[in-house]
Amino acid sequence: MPNTAPLSKSLTQSAVSLALAEDLGRAGDITSQSVIPENARAKASIVSREEGV
Repeated sequence: MPNTAPLSKSLTQSAVSLALAEDLGRAGDITSQSVIPENARAKASIVSREEGV
């Protein structure tokens, strides 16, 4: 059974900071820049499976 304990705030902040630094560094997200046209636009919907708070 997987561990479903919540992550600590400091661990979460660290992981998010690292991900943002990777994507928003000096060069930006080079993978996205190389495969997605600059003028591309997207639309998304978030659908919850259950009631939220």
